[in-house]
Amino acid sequence: MDYNKLIKDLEDLKEKVKLNDERITAIADLLMNISLWKLNLISPFHTAYIGAFENFKSVLQKSEQERKRKIEAAFLALSLCGGSVLTAVLGGLTLTQIAGNHALRVICERNMEKTFDLLARVEGSPVEKFIIGQAAAQVKN
Repeated sequence: MDYNKLIKDLEDLKEKVKLNDERITAIADLLMNISLWKLNLISPFHTAYIGAFENFKSVLQKSEQERKRKIEAAFLALSLCGGSVLTAVLGGLTLTQIAGNHALRVICERNMEKTFDLLARVEGSPVEKFIIGQAAAQVKN
C-alpha cells in the first residue's frame, strides 16, 4: 500500500471539506494519523521482520545442507575405511585360522606327537606365542 499517496489524498480531502463540519475534519485527521502511524511505526518493523525471517530461513537451509554433507562424508569414510580395515582384519584372521587348521590336520594325520606337544607348550607361553605370531606375520607379508 502506498502510504504517501494515501496521506496526500487525506490532506486533499481535508482541504475540500468545509472547516465548519468538525466531524468530517475529525475523521480525516484520525485516518491521517492512523496512516502516519502505520507508515512510521508498523511499516519499518514489518519490513525488518520479513528480511530477518528470510535470512533465518536461508541460514536454516544452509545448516541443514551442511549437516547432510557431513553425515554423507562420514558414511563414505566409514564405508571406505571400515570396509577395507574390516576386510584386512577378517582376511588376516581367516588366513591365521586356515593355517592353524591345516597345521593341526597335518600333525594329526602324520601322528606327530612331539610337534603336537611343542604347539601345546607354545599355546601356554605368551613369549613363544608372540615369536610364532611375528613369524606368521612375516610370512603373510
